[in-house]
This record gives sequence, C-alpha cells and structure tokens, in this order.
Amino acid sequence: MTQTTMPVSEGEHILFLYRRLSGNMLAALRALSDEELNWRPPAPGSNSRYVIAYHAATASEWWLHVALGTIDERDRSLEFSARGTFTTLEERINAGLRAAEQAIPSLQDYEALHVLPSGQWTTRYALWHIIEHLSLHLGHIEITGQWYEQEQRAESIH
Repeated sequence: MTQTTMPVSEGEHILFLYRRLSGNMLAALRALSDEELNWRPPAPGSNSRYVIAYHAATASEWWLHVALGTIDERDRSLEFSARGTFTTLEERINAGLRAAEQAIPSLQDYEALHVLPSGQWTTRYALWHIIEHLSLHLGHIEITGQWYEQEQRAESIH
C-alpha cells in the first residue's frame, strides 16, 4: 500500500521515500520488454536498465545491513553483469523494501557507528545513503531509456 500522508518520524520519512522511489523505479521498467530492459547503451562501461535497477536494489539492501550492524557480503561484479526479466527484478526490489519496512521502525540509535573498510558510517548515514542512491539510479534509468529511444529512432532512419 502506498503511503500518502506525510511521515512523522525520521524512519517513517526514510520509508516514505524508499517506497516512492522503488515504486517509481518499477513504474519506469514495468512496460519494457526483456530486450528493452537488458539493452546496454553503446558506450564502454554503460549499463542496462536491468543492471542499474538490480544494482540499486542490491546496494540498498547492503546499506540496510550496514544500518543494522549486520554487514553482509556483496558481489558487485555480479550486480553489473546481471540480466533478467521484469518479474525477477520486481521481486528483488520488493524484497529489499519489505526488509526495510521490517527493520527501520525498530531502529533506535541513528548515531551508532558501523566500521567498514571504506570508513565509519552512522546508521543515519547508511539509511539516507539508500535514498540518495535510489534517487541517483532512478535518474540513470530514465536517461538510459531516453538513450534507447534515440537509438531506436536513429536505427529506423537508416
């Protein structure tokens, strides 16, 4: 169910934005064929919309683990080679959202420090980084869609 009232607590605010961004990401991908979803722009190092969304979902879950102090293993190379269907991606995104909905309301100490090889991060930082990261990659998905449409128009001319 989509939350339509303004959140009260910081955790509710984070969940409100997490739900909105996840929903917007799924809406941007829902109508795509598997070919469109997995299309990679013709530039070195570019990623398909599937890869971008899969990475965003996986990274979000990983940062949630950081916030909970239960740092999990992560295979970033797998994230950037992923291919699949919308249904698989929807399940992945929704699983991360459900995990956040279960965990975030019980968090008490937003200033708790969590040590990673990259530095020390607070629970608050980890949670807000999820939102920042989802926002960034939603934009990447939208731009990649525009790129795909431009490529299709260019191919139809030739």
